[in-house]
Amino acid sequence: HFKIIKKSVYFQEDLDKNEINLFTEYNLKISYSHLNYEELDKEENIVKCSFINKYVSHKGNPRIYNNIDVYPDASKCPANDYNAWKKFDIELINNDNFIEDKNGLDFILNHINILCNHQKEVYEFVLDFFAHMFQKPTEKPGKFILFISKQGTGKGLLCELLTNMLGNNKVLDTIRPENNVWGNFNAPMISAYLVNFEELNFLSTKGNEGALKNFITQPKMNIVKKGKDQIEIKSYHRFIGSCNPEDSDIPIKTVKGDRRTLIIRCSDEKIDNIEYFNELLKLVASKNLQKTFYDYLMNRENIDTFVSRKIPKTEYQEDLKEA
Repeated sequence: HFKIIKKSVYFQEDLDKNEINLFTEYNLKISYSHLNYEELDKEENIVKCSFINKYVSHKGNPRIYNNIDVYPDASKCPANDYNAWKKFDIELINNDNFIEDKNGLDFILNHINILCNHQKEVYEFVLDFFAHMFQKPTEKPGKFILFISKQGTGKGLLCELLTNMLGNNKVLDTIRPENNVWGNFNAPMISAYLVNFEELNFLSTKGNEGALKNFITQPKMNIVKKGKDQIEIKSYHRFIGSCNPEDSDIPIKTVKGDRRTLIIRCSDEKIDNIEYFNELLKLVASKNLQKTFYDYLMNRENIDTFVSRKIPKTEYQEDLKEA
């Protein structure tokens, strides 16, 4: 546990889960009010005392940092600040036990191609989006990818693969972004890196289009703990989403010249293909496949220009623009 002077809050650092958790002083006292210790009073009688009261009074010599922020490049973090950035889980894999899975990689790349409806330009853009996520964590791409398909096409398994590579604490899956991303319950955003809007539809974003656009591009964001105690941090977040085409005719507003949003109507060709998805499930859980896919993404070229690259067109998105 440690205290951040400039933010007047405490954090718990969970080394096993590679994450941190935010506490106000009030919540810290409630969480640890059950802990006590024994000491001798003036008459040398043994008495029980509150541990947490001593801790926050600083008689317990807690860890203290001046500030907290997110620094993917650790060399940029000031000496007396806490760096909230944690390594990707895939970076912690022991290379001595790694066996390259080329066949598994081909399977995954084909699956992404299916989700991109076999449109080559879109397929390459999506792969570059993922490559940029791993190669350039200090750059915010300012782009949002929305996958639209019926249930059972495997878009959720793609997100699960990315989660296994990034780490659970670096991925936020939410059906209520108005609460969990830009609302009063967004504390997990301090450690999140990839944000997945599940079953996004027009009603959930209506009235929040401005907030969504800002979060896709803005370099900073506020972390809120129960409506108060705001903490401003740097934002390197990536955003993707998914929804069912039957949920809404217009899942999110898009107009001519849209520079932020790529909307893809996925192919539904693999729905109900049990053998296919059994294989996909095995690969998503495979450390060898995860590392092979990671190496493939890290070796993709021309990622330096991705931020300025134009979003490719899909027929489905063009139809939405007309609508």
